[in-house]
Amino acid sequence: MKPLLFVFFITVSAFIIADDMESANADSSEMHFIYPVKGELAYDFGWEKCPNGDQIFNKGIGLAADAGSPVMAVMDGEITMADTNSNYGKFIIITHSNGYQTFYAYLGSFSVNNGDYVKQGDKIGEVGNSSSGSPLHFAIFRDGRFLNPNHLYASVSDTAKLMSIP
Repeated sequence: MKPLLFVFFITVSAFIIADDMESANADSSEMHFIYPVKGELAYDFGWEKCPNGDQIFNKGIGLAADAGSPVMAVMDGEITMADTNSNYGKFIIITHSNGYQTFYAYLGSFSVNNGDYVKQGDKIGEVGNSSSGSPLHFAIFRDGRFLNPNHLYASVSDTAKLMSIP
C-alpha cells in the first residue's frame, strides 16, 4: 500500500492549478455537485498569507464543521482511495464520471473502502478535529488540474444549500 500512496502524492504534486472560470467550468454544466458537509467556509481556494508571513496556495477549500459531522459524496463515484497519511490524516479520493475526482481530507473517520461505489449524498466519513479546529479540506480536480470548487457551484445561493445539508 505504501508505494500506491507515494505514487499518489507524486501525481498530486504535479497537478496544474486551474483557477480561471473557463477551465473550471469545462463541462461542469452537465455535472451537479453538492457540498460535502454542512458548515462555513474556513479558507478559500488560492493564495493565502500565513501568520508567519509565508504565502501558501490552497488547492481546495476548507469547510468548518463540528467534529463528527457527516461528510457526504458530492457526486456518484467509486472510492479510489480511503487511507491515512502524515500530511492529510484520514482522507478519501472518489473518482467520478467525465474525469472528475474529489478529495476529502482531515477526516475523523471514514465509512467506505477502496472500490466501493457511492451515490451522491451518501455518508463517506466524518469531520475530524485538528490543531486548526475541524475544517474538512475539500478539493476537486479534473484531468490532472485542480479546480476552484467555488466555480463549480451554480451561484452564491449555493451557500444556502451548504448550510441546509442535514
